[in-house]
Amino acid sequence: MLVADTGRFITADDAVVFVSDGRRATRVTPTALQVWSDQNRSVFLPLKPNLAVHWACEGSFAVRRVRADEVKRFNEMVKENAIMQAFASNPADFPK
Repeated sequence: MLVADTGRFITADDAVVFVSDGRRATRVTPTALQVWSDQNRSVFLPLKPNLAVHWACEGSFAVRRVRADEVKRFNEMVKENAIMQAFASNPADFPK
């Protein structure tokens, strides 16, 4: 779990973001088992403006506080992943 004390997570109509090497993965087949054995892959899902899940097969169940620059990076990936719409609790939360 990620907790944002500064900055807020946005969400979108396709809010589940597959991440590879710290960037949004655009060619992922989620049903392929080899995808999940790669330690450089993870999944990000914003739950609330200050709470998100970031899961990796080698990760832990710990709660981690994230900095504003990390929130911004995740928000950029969510915005890129949106099919038609992205949503924010405040328009200032959208990446520029």
